[in-house]
Amino acid sequence: MKLVLSDIGYLKKSIDVIQGLVIEARFNINKEGISLLSMDPAGVCFIYFKLLKSAFTSYEIDKDLEVCLKLIDLKMVLKKSSEDSILIIEYEEPRLVLTLKGKSRKEFKINTIDLEQKDYKEPSLEFDCVIKTKSAVIQDAIDTCDIIKEGESVTITANSQKLIFHSEDANNEANHTIKVNDDTKIETKTEVISKFSIDYLKKVIEGSKLSDNLKIEMSNNYPIKFDYIIPDKVHLWLLIAPRVEKE
Repeated sequence: MKLVLSDIGYLKKSIDVIQGLVIEARFNINKEGISLLSMDPAGVCFIYFKLLKSAFTSYEIDKDLEVCLKLIDLKMVLKKSSEDSILIIEYEEPRLVLTLKGKSRKEFKINTIDLEQKDYKEPSLEFDCVIKTKSAVIQDAIDTCDIIKEGESVTITANSQKLIFHSEDANNEANHTIKVNDDTKIETKTEVISKFSIDYLKKVIEGSKLSDNLKIEMSNNYPIKFDYIIPDKVHLWLLIAPRVEKE
């Protein structure tokens, strides 16, 4: 196996997001690309990642391969890359060999691990509301709600005209309203409301470093899906379970 990636940013920025949610992960390498399905230890956030074959300068594999890694090991290697670096990925059982070639050559060998996590499958979900916007717009809304330091959750309300983020604690509250405009489109036949952990929203919106464009899907008291796509390069989506109030 020998994979050559000229634009390391696709992988580097994706791993930054994923490593903020999970410690270890299983990567599947096949003729379509490199993919990952995982869930954070608390069972709150589901992660789908795929780096497509078309993102690579060269993509040679003899057979499908499954590689389990500590993500911090991969992240630290990718941090050593520079703007002119090319990443070469090879496999010498039981280690993944990562070479960074630029003005200098850096080679790293990462031990694979035994991962007992189950094989995850993509959840089959149907949503009532679809929002297409700029990731920076949602980043700003989450930052607004984050000033409520004792608030643990954010209520997100969407209708055909606007998207509202709301957080509060015993003494304070914050509201951030995003109206439909050239950058923000909302498709829904009804108003939907769900509440989510602000800590998870902050982790998931880190995907804004990967893509300027963001698609969000949600329904009433239902998971919310953050979908980042760079066509023919990379696809990263994350699903956060809602917080449901106990009666």
